[in-house]
Amino acid sequence: IYLGIPLYGYNEETHDRITQSYGSFSQTVIGVQNLLHFNVAIEIRIVLSKLNIDYLDELAMYIVKKLPNVHSVKLMGLEMRGNAIKNKEFVWLPYDTIAHKAETAVDIFQRFVIIHKKSSLSASF
Repeated sequence: IYLGIPLYGYNEETHDRITQSYGSFSQTVIGVQNLLHFNVAIEIRIVLSKLNIDYLDELAMYIVKKLPNVHSVKLMGLEMRGNAIKNKEFVWLPYDTIAHKAETAVDIFQRFVIIHKKSSLSASF
């Protein structure tokens, strides 16, 4: 089994604000930790937007410290559908801006061997 699980922030405040669901950060982290305990391959998916790009480095450090056994991390561009279209001015970032702002986080993941190739980042855009 290989599961892709979204994580939007590095703490309750940042994650729960984006999901608009109080307690979702704790539930997600506990679920990931339980799955890792049973050796399930986990891919953490981070959908990048204006809402989380400024603390991407903190999220990267959280993942490598608290969830070091995840199989991979995918940085993903935002799909402009549904509520994303309605809220474009609040969420959309051009891909070149995302790529530039994500460089440090990618370096963190590479240093801790979570993202194995820099192409993993560009392939998601």
